[in-house]
Amino acid sequence: MTKKNKPNSNTLFKRAVDNMPLGVADSYRYWGEENTVFLSSMKGCTITDCDEQTFVDFRLAYGPIILGYRDERIDNEVIKAITNVGTISGFSTGLDSDVVELVKSLCPNIDKMRFSNSGTEAVIGAVRTARGFTKRNKIVVVEGGFHGLHDEVMWKSDVDNWDVNTQQVPDIVPFGGGIPQSTREHQVSVPLNDFDAIDAVFAQHGDDIAAILIEPIMGN
Repeated sequence: MTKKNKPNSNTLFKRAVDNMPLGVADSYRYWGEENTVFLSSMKGCTITDCDEQTFVDFRLAYGPIILGYRDERIDNEVIKAITNVGTISGFSTGLDSDVVELVKSLCPNIDKMRFSNSGTEAVIGAVRTARGFTKRNKIVVVEGGFHGLHDEVMWKSDVDNWDVNTQQVPDIVPFGGGIPQSTREHQVSVPLNDFDAIDAVFAQHGDDIAAILIEPIMGN
């Protein structure tokens, strides 16, 4: 149960609203004017907000903090790398292959890989690679997961305006303004776990499907 009176969070939110849309750097961090969280510290699996409320964080930065916040082993290696090597240069280092080889040892089916700056860029690169290799255009997007912020995947079933009493499936609509209808030309959305829908899509577009996008563990 959170405190009703959160003076520090409210002050930070009012300040943030003047500087960022919705008062946050990422729309997923906006939980409403009264509930948007501003943290003061993190350790292990707990987070403490600026009004001294402590919570167990089951999301851990949407996944990457798998060993918890401020794990000394990780932090010490990061500090050592920053101190001895630097942060970013635009050039390669031996650490690139060190990390890739470690990942490959855990996932033997990987032949080669690259890192990207964000999940959005990773999906864009994967889709482009699939299209280039298959010489096909269409991608099938499984709803419910996060596939990036590029226009082609920012479509969803309009469940808010859907009449559940009908036999019709919901319309597919953009997540918001600024997403042209033309970006759906080579994209097909299907509901999660709807194998009939997948079969229907492949029956209709199978010869032009380059890839299926699905998030194995739903983040959103």
